[in-house]
Amino acid sequence: MIDEYGIHIGTQSKTIGTKFHENRGKPALLRKLNEDPTHQINWETPYYTKFIDECIGDMDLSDKTILDLGCGDGRFTEYMINKGANNVICLDSHYEVLYVLSEYSKKAGFRDKITLINCGAEDTPIDPNSVDIIIALGVFYYLGDNQQKGIKSMYNILKKGGMMISSEPNLEGIALRSLIFNGIEDMVDNFESKTFKEEQGNTEYRFPLHSKNKILSLYKDSGFKLETQKGLSAFHQFIRIMYVRGMISQDILNKNLKNLRVIFDFLDKNGDINKTIMYKHIKK
Repeated sequence: MIDEYGIHIGTQSKTIGTKFHENRGKPALLRKLNEDPTHQINWETPYYTKFIDECIGDMDLSDKTILDLGCGDGRFTEYMINKGANNVICLDSHYEVLYVLSEYSKKAGFRDKITLINCGAEDTPIDPNSVDIIIALGVFYYLGDNQQKGIKSMYNILKKGGMMISSEPNLEGIALRSLIFNGIEDMVDNFESKTFKEEQGNTEYRFPLHSKNKILSLYKDSGFKLETQKGLSAFHQFIRIMYVRGMISQDILNKNLKNLRVIFDFLDKNGDINKTIMYKHIKK
């Protein structure tokens, strides 16, 4: 079914990540948040796009079919359009962000280059062997118990030799975040349960927390071949948490924005404490 806004309505996701975002009361409008120079999204995005550039190289995107999985309001969709893409499938389990992307893309002049699909990553209506590139940054762990099912689903829709650029939480970075901001018991709980949470206090929403070897095995068992990987610094998130909790003032943050960017660039090249690991996998 296609609704009045041109959004394809597929099988609705029932994963823990979908329920988590629906109950938060606010959509993941990361493209919009990227405009805020004091926000973590703004600090992280250049390192995501740098990794995308390294993965894609000088590839001509004009005749490629690209899937932006968990597209939100189009942070990476617009980036790929600006790099020359003419056919981007934008898939998200949250309808509201797709509506925002639909309206924005009309104003920005690329609505005819995107297809919007409202469904989950674990059950997509996309034809097998039909996609050249998948961008899946910060997606699969939200599927909870369906994490590997989602990875296998993406393997099936990729063409042979196609690439998937994804990211997964890094155990060490999450452990350190838990220890610093929530205490040793929270860190121990994460390790014992092999899960973590993205909000303070008691919550039913916990997501898979795997070692890097375990994560790589999920991809390998789904048929993928790892080509390259790169860490994303945890310091962007640490500073954001400190700011939100009132440990850093707005004035101090604004005063140090230029210095922070220098530090972030250094950590991108030399840092080892990562919030996330980004991967490029190839369909064998």
